[in-house]
Amino acid sequence: MGTDLQGNVVLLALDEVKAGAMPEEQKKAMVQGITQNNAQIAFEALMSNLRKSAKIKLGDVVEQQQ
Repeated sequence: MGTDLQGNVVLLALDEVKAGAMPEEQKKAMVQGITQNNAQIAFEALMSNLRKSAKIKLGDVVEQQQ
């Protein structure tokens, strides 16, 4: 079960599942994409936590830029 882009519920039924083979180049690209995605998620979580706990003090440099 899933949803489409309009939010409609979509039911899927499988008739058969077959083992497949993925070319090595495609595997490497998939692993790289997953690794980059995980790194981005971890970075965003870190930044979110830092923003929650940080005490930010704007100094003279910011005032001079305005």
